Amino acid sequence: MLSRRLIETAAMTIIGDGMLCLVSPRRHISLWRTGPWRAVSEPLIRHPDVTRLLGAIGIGFGIWLAWRQEPEVPEVDVAESLPRRWIKRLENSTR
Repeated sequence: MLSRRLIETAAMTIIGDGMLCLVSPRRHISLWRTGPWRAVSEPLIRHPDVTRLLGAIGIGFGIWLAWRQEPEVPEVDVAESLPRRWIKRLENSTR
C-alpha cells in the first residue's frame, strides 16, 4: 500500500513539473541552474520548445503512472445505493 502511495506522489510531482515546463519553461528551468544541474539546464534554457516537449512527455508519463495505481473498484448494487438506504432508514425510524 505504501509503495502505491509513493508512486502516486511521484506521478503528481511529475505532472506538476511537466505543467511548469509547459507554462514557463525558461523560468522553471532557470531555478535549476546551480550545482550538478547546470550542465542539463543550460541547453534547456536556450531551447524552450524542447523544454515544453519534455514537459508534455512528463505529463503523459505521470498520468500513465497514476492510472496504473488505480485500485479495483468494487461492484455497487444500485438498488442498495446510499440514498436508498437513507430513505429506508428514515421510513423505518418514523414507524
